[in-house]
Amino acid sequence: MGLEIVELTLEVERTFGIEIPDRELERLRTVGGWYACLRAVLPNDLGGTASTTPGAPAAISDAELWQRLRSIVAETSGVSPERVVPSARLIEDLGMG
Repeated sequence: MGLEIVELTLEVERTFGIEIPDRELERLRTVGGWYACLRAVLPNDLGGTASTTPGAPAAISDAELWQRLRSIVAETSGVSPERVVPSARLIEDLGMG
């Protein structure tokens, strides 16, 4: 795993208050894969019905999740946000080696 992907992982975990297991990281090859992984573990804020369980990750809408992830990937990879699309491969398309 390249340094930029490690930085991406750390920033995503810090931003969303989660930990991504190493075995899951090995499978994440595209921005869409990262999104799906996050959507599976983060509660969805559907109409403000967020849980207030202490220590639980904050609920987030689909649009907000995408925008935050897109910003993190663009900043970490040094590419414009327009290039950060679900099908973009981290290594091959965004140069995160």
